[in-house]
Amino acid sequence: MKKDSTSTAKVGFSVVLGVTAVFVMFLAGAVTEVPGKNSIREIVTSCLVGALYFGFCQFWVAPRGSRGFGAKWPTLVAMILPLLCVLVLIFLVETRSLVSGLPWLVSGCLGSLVGAMIAGRVSTQPRLESPPTSALDRQRNGRRFLLVGVAILVGVSLLVVVGVTPPLMADPPCIHGFRAHGVAVTLGVFAALNLLVAVMLAFVALRPRTRDRYSTGTLGAPAVLALLLAFFYAMVSVIIRSDCPTLGTASVLLVVCAVSDLVTAVLITAASVVAYRALKASG
Repeated sequence: MKKDSTSTAKVGFSVVLGVTAVFVMFLAGAVTEVPGKNSIREIVTSCLVGALYFGFCQFWVAPRGSRGFGAKWPTLVAMILPLLCVLVLIFLVETRSLVSGLPWLVSGCLGSLVGAMIAGRVSTQPRLESPPTSALDRQRNGRRFLLVGVAILVGVSLLVVVGVTPPLMADPPCIHGFRAHGVAVTLGVFAALNLLVAVMLAFVALRPRTRDRYSTGTLGAPAVLALLLAFFYAMVSVIIRSDCPTLGTASVLLVVCAVSDLVTAVLITAASVVAYRALKASG
């Protein structure tokens, strides 16, 4: 089997993911920020969430055919570039010291490196004695993982529409200028994105057998979207719990949605890894 190459498309996708990573880091910090200063909790939260997100994204774009970093540096640099540009812009516009942005830069770099290393380990050769039927079973398992993910995503969409948005649409009294109606509309968009990811996964799982249907290019976008949606559901849950305590049930349901989408991202990743190794075992 050919080794993965770092194509221009992967480098471009890395830049796009890097832009989303910047938003994830700053939004994660904003949820726990203390007005008027950068608290330790805010920095740790944004760095930890950012590192995990960078690592997950890098796993999908880094070439899987090599354990070294020689073939991976284009995607590593491309993904970190947006964060570096934002930190330099903050330095120029707000005259802040670049040293204050080092925790974010270091966490992004470390997360990306770990993700690239894990992507390299996926290319480990399966046992030579693995029979063809074993490879076929792995492909079937990958298909099952995706179909379970489809069911979870559809369930999350229904849960948001039926259990979360109705009480928000009622516009209950909240504090800090929280606008429940606007949040309900946003969650409706998230529910639609959940269905979009479900359709993408169903298309991959049910399409005719092809060697590339479980490729990183095919499953990378839905996996990252599922993880992003999990993050957004969790963030909205925290905001609702702090600004609108009367909507405790909606906050809990959003936590369920976040965990469900996170599980789906894991299932998509498992399907890709299992199918990749099956493909190598079958030659």
